[in-house]
Amino acid sequence: MDLTTTIACLNPPGISIIDDQIVSYNAGRITIRCLDNLQTRLAIALNSPEFCSRRIHSLQFSPSGQKLLIANENEVKVFDLENNDWSAEIKEGVGGIKSVYWGLTDDEILVFTDLSVT
Repeated sequence: MDLTTTIACLNPPGISIIDDQIVSYNAGRITIRCLDNLQTRLAIALNSPEFCSRRIHSLQFSPSGQKLLIANENEVKVFDLENNDWSAEIKEGVGGIKSVYWGLTDDEILVFTDLSVT
């Protein structure tokens, strides 16, 4: 099962199906549900009006499927589906984020900017 699929999540609300999971975005909230029983696996409130005001251009599961990466043009947020207390942020200053990819493991993220690799 390949959970590294990249999808575009548009503002306004959207729903995407990645393998056996439904990912929905609405009003600054990301919800992940199991496709077979619709049980909520994770609900994330993106408590940043600045982040939510920009178009989300990348939403990806990590190679193991345990982490979720969400990116817009200025910031990357990472959430752990098994540990609600863990999250990470990567902010780009001047150049803006062009594209984001998982590395070979859940601990590696490759961020391309208009200026260079950070």
